[in-house]
Amino acid sequence: MTDDEAVLAADDARLQALVACDLDALDRLLSAELIFIHADGRRDGKTAFLDHTRAAHVRYRAIARGETHVTVSGNVGVVCARVELDVTVGGEPRSSPLRYMSVWTRGSADWQMLAIDNVR
Repeated sequence: MTDDEAVLAADDARLQALVACDLDALDRLLSAELIFIHADGRRDGKTAFLDHTRAAHVRYRAIARGETHVTVSGNVGVVCARVELDVTVGGEPRSSPLRYMSVWTRGSADWQMLAIDNVR
């Protein structure tokens, strides 16, 4: 597997973990230094993001990734993608297109997401 494919596989696993609300998988995939910028501009670290996910403020029903570009340079990978989110917010179903750029770093074992910026 190429580095590009490995970073994309890690991002796939992250999206699957969001839909499954698999906090253990997310914990492994997210760097301790995570910077998560939500589409509304809020910033979370790893603990706050996992707490937010655990509380199910937003429940991800499905995430379909479209146009995707992956670039890897050394131990850093960047994913720029377009997704269509099917979520439930406050009990209300919503569908929303979104773009994101995520930054991944290769640790001693696997790739972990260091930062993500989401834009509607």
